[in-house]
Amino acid sequence: MGNAYRDDTSILADVDELTLVARMRVVLAIATLLTISIDADGLGNPHPLTLLVFYAYTAQSAVILILRESGRDMRYPKLAHWLDVLWFGMLLGLTGPLSGFFFLFFFPIAIAAFRWGHDEGARVTLAGTALFVLSAHGEPGHAILANVLLRAAFLLGLGLMVSRWGEVLLNGRRRIALLRDVSRLSNPRFGVDHTIASVLEQTRVFFGASSCLVLVRDGATDEWRLRSAGPSSSGQACGHWLLDKQIAAVLAALPARVSAVYNAPLLPALPWPAALHTRDEGAARWQRAAADAGIEVADLLGARSFICAPVPLRRDEGRIFVVSPRRDLSQDDADFLGQIAAQAFPVIENIELLDRMASDAGRRERQKFSNDLHDTTVQPYIGLSHALQALVRKSDQDSPIATELRQVAAMADNFVRDLRQFARVVTSSAPSGERAFALALRSHAAEFKTCYDLDIALHGHDTLDINDRLGAEVFQLVCEGMSNIRRHTRAARGAVYLHRNSGWLHIRIENECPAGPPPAFVPRSISERAASLGGFAYVGAAQGATTVHIDIPV
Repeated sequence: MGNAYRDDTSILADVDELTLVARMRVVLAIATLLTISIDADGLGNPHPLTLLVFYAYTAQSAVILILRESGRDMRYPKLAHWLDVLWFGMLLGLTGPLSGFFFLFFFPIAIAAFRWGHDEGARVTLAGTALFVLSAHGEPGHAILANVLLRAAFLLGLGLMVSRWGEVLLNGRRRIALLRDVSRLSNPRFGVDHTIASVLEQTRVFFGASSCLVLVRDGATDEWRLRSAGPSSSGQACGHWLLDKQIAAVLAALPARVSAVYNAPLLPALPWPAALHTRDEGAARWQRAAADAGIEVADLLGARSFICAPVPLRRDEGRIFVVSPRRDLSQDDADFLGQIAAQAFPVIENIELLDRMASDAGRRERQKFSNDLHDTTVQPYIGLSHALQALVRKSDQDSPIATELRQVAAMADNFVRDLRQFARVVTSSAPSGERAFALALRSHAAEFKTCYDLDIALHGHDTLDINDRLGAEVFQLVCEGMSNIRRHTRAARGAVYLHRNSGWLHIRIENECPAGPPPAFVPRSISERAASLGGFAYVGAAQGATTVHIDIPV
């Protein structure tokens, strides 16, 4: 499995494990030093430099422990176990290949395997075995050579086994971390589209794949919809397509409740065919299947290897694919892909249900509010408008208040018209498909311009891709920022900038400050609201302007 997390030690070892390794290295160094100090004759005729090498290794181990205990890490963390290998090779070269220090090589092998996996552990194993064999150079006698070869075979075999065990342990930790991240990503506040995109991207990165796709058939319309995440997604909204029936038939050729693994031949010229293995849901064993369906899917997706697992949905049918340009996906990977789908997609269905319920409740509440607005507010103003029109007709043209009466009557008519328009907007969706968030923000800025002569320029609100629930929270933050400009400054102009980048929503609210930068302050209400969304807010000052920055994870 090509795993992009292979060199990420942040989830593989905590501070206690690293400190424990450093302490054990010192204990090992002191033990070897005591061994040669107490029983130097037991080593035969050791080289005069042997004791110096032991002292140097002990000093290096102490330095690494001091750095670890003081909270500082080595710039190159792999360097420590490679230095161990070199020191132990030097010790064997000075004391001979049959000394008991041969077993010291298992210490760096274990560190490399259980922290960085099979590849690093195998490299350390091969290097240690080579140094051990080189330490026997020039030793006389076939008996010594046979003993060295036996020890080398033992070191090589056991080292590779330890490396494999370390890889299994790290894969288990990575998988637990991914399932934990998938659970965290399933947040109703982010919406269904963002949650699916994040799950697909996390899955793609975990397997080191070129793309991750989910194919869903709508039970009501019998249409197939495809979402995908590729290297350019980076946590942003994933691609979403309505598939042609012929293309959908190729991707849905495998049965709905079957997991599959496909691997192309190692070389196209080789005589043996591609391999497709399938396993029915609930079955214990994988079975080899005809590769034709797998070849068609691989050709369509441009893959040399892919895995497929069913997606558990209540009403619809779906499956998830992980596509790789290399032959590095296995049956074990397909089983884990099924676990990811079983963990994430039922929660996503619940989020979709919650969104639908919230939208229905909001629509009913808006309808009720519109009716109440018409009955309690619009009707009295209509009566007031009629009364003013009657007064206008009764007044003489030469009356000193006739002009003022006509102005007040016109204002009342305009206000009634605005109230009716507002009631229609409340009960209907945004005009011409415009998002409610963008419409509300533009209307609020226009109101500030009309009522307070405060010109707020909006940037990025039309193209901002967020769901309505998060949009409502952002709208409240921006409104609070605008209100702060009106209440606490004398600015005549301001600006609001909104954009998404690398999984964060950045909001910047600026206002002119010709009198110079204000005293340091923290917008308490905005900070508290941002913190409730998992973000933060801070204030910055530039030449002639004050800026409130709000960053929210999305």
